[in-house]
Amino acid sequence: MGRQVITRLPMGDRLWRTGKQVQDRVKGMVMPTMFWEELGFAYMGPFDGHNIHGLETALKQARDYHRKPTFVHVVSTKGKGYLPAEGNAVYFHGVPPKNSTNKDIPTYSEVFARTVLRLAREIPELVAITPAMPEGNYLSIVEAEFPQRVFDVGICEQHAVTFAAGLATQGFIPIVAIYSTFLQRGFDQIIHDVCLQDLPVVFALDRSGIVGDDGKTHQGTFDLSYLTLIPNLIVSAPKDENELQHLLYTAVKAAHPMAVRYPRSAGLGVELDQELHTVPIGKGEILRQGEDVAIIAIGSMVAPAMEAAMGLASQGIEATVVNARFANPLDSELIIDLASRIKRVVTVEENVLRGGFGSAVTALLQQSGKGDIQTKNIGITDEFVGQGPQASLRAEYDLDGPGIIRAVLSLLGNAKSPSSPTRGLKEVLK
Repeated sequence: MGRQVITRLPMGDRLWRTGKQVQDRVKGMVMPTMFWEELGFAYMGPFDGHNIHGLETALKQARDYHRKPTFVHVVSTKGKGYLPAEGNAVYFHGVPPKNSTNKDIPTYSEVFARTVLRLAREIPELVAITPAMPEGNYLSIVEAEFPQRVFDVGICEQHAVTFAAGLATQGFIPIVAIYSTFLQRGFDQIIHDVCLQDLPVVFALDRSGIVGDDGKTHQGTFDLSYLTLIPNLIVSAPKDENELQHLLYTAVKAAHPMAVRYPRSAGLGVELDQELHTVPIGKGEILRQGEDVAIIAIGSMVAPAMEAAMGLASQGIEATVVNARFANPLDSELIIDLASRIKRVVTVEENVLRGGFGSAVTALLQQSGKGDIQTKNIGITDEFVGQGPQASLRAEYDLDGPGIIRAVLSLLGNAKSPSSPTRGLKEVLK
C-alpha cells in the first residue's frame, strides 16, 4: 500500500528506491543477517534449537516460502541435557561408549602423542598440524609443552596438508595428525602439494579402519586404497602400540612422505621399548611359521590373524602369519617367496577390498607369473560400514579370529567349523 502511494508522487519511483536503500543499510547495520539476504537467501531466525515446537513451525514456514532459498538460523547448546557434555563439550563430543578396556593400557592415540612429544624434544624442526582435533588425537599434551610448534588450523583439512607442504620446503618436519576419514578431503593436496614434490611430510592417520559408534561418516575404511595409488608415498600400519612408535620414528627420519595408520582403540598391552629405532621401509616380518597356508595381515588385523592361526593349529592346519607393516611399498621378496612355497595365501585388512592391500598382493603375485597360487582377500565389501560396536562390525566382515579361520577353511576346501582360540591376544603376540 505504501509503495503504491509513494510511486504516484512526482519522482515517486526514485523516492521509493532511495528509501528502500536507506532501509536496507540501516537494517544491515542493526542486523548483520543482511549478509545472507545479499547472497540471495531469505533469512529466518535465530531460533532456539531446543524448542522443538518452535523449530517445527520455523521449518514449515521455510518449506512453504517459495520466493527464494531460505536460510534458517538455529542456535543450540552442544550436549544439551547431558551435563558432562554441557560442562566439557570438546571431551564429550559424543557420548562415550561403555568400555571395559583395562585403563592401564594406553590407546594408540595416546602412544602417538607421547611419541610426538618425545621426538619434539629431540628434533627442533618437528612441528605438528591438526585440523580441529588436538584433544581427540592427544596433541594437546604436545601443545602444552611446545605451544609454538603445534598448529590447529580448524576444520580445514586441505589447508592442513598444504600448510605442511609449505613448512617442509623450509626445512621443517611436519606431522599432520588427522582422522583417516577426514584426510580424504585433502586428497588433491596430498598428491600435488606433498607427493609430487616428494616432501618429508608425515601423515598420522588416527581412527583408521572400523571406528564403531561414530557411524558411517567416520569409518576410516578407504585410506589404504586412496593412499597406496600415490607415487612417492610410503604407507604403513603397526601391528601394536610398540610398533606404532617405531613407525612414527621411521616416518620422521624417512625424508619422504609417509603415512602411518592406526586404529581407534586401546593398544594390545604389549611392552613399549625405551629406545626408538627405524623399521626397514617396505619390509614385513614373519611371526609364525606353517606350511599349509600363509596369512598376510596388516595393521590391526595382525592380532586376529595370530589368533586364527592358533585356532587352525588345533584343527591340524599350520599357518604362516606375516605382519606386512607396509602397504606401499610391499615386501615383494617375502610375499613371492612364501606364495611360491605354500601356494595358498590369505590377506587380511581393515579396509575396503577394492584397491586395497589384498588387491595389491594379488596383483603382485599375478605379475610375478605365479599362476598356480590360490588367494583369498578378507576385508570390507563394496559398501559403507554402518554404526555399531567395533567387535560386532569386524565379526560381520570376518575381520576377527573366527572369521579368518572360516576364510582359510574355505580356501582349503575344509567345511569344519572353527573352534574358538583360547589364548589372549597379548599372549599370542609374544
